Amino acid sequence: MYREIYIGHTPTTNYGKEKPMRGCNVWNVDTGAAFMGKISALEIHTKKVIQSDYAWKLYPGEKGRNA
Repeated sequence: MYREIYIGHTPTTNYGKEKPMRGCNVWNVDTGAAFMGKISALEIHTKKVIQSDYAWKLYPGEKGRNA
């Protein structure tokens, strides 16, 4: 039995959130970098979130999946 589950694939930006989200014991850590969002990491013990700048600022001209 798992206490927590960590997933990606569905950006939290679809829900108007820029940081990882939790529902029950499932954490969604996909914060939409492929869609101009940020790259995020979640420290699983403390739940501290570390984020990059927006991907489009780090890689000017890259359209990602927005093209």
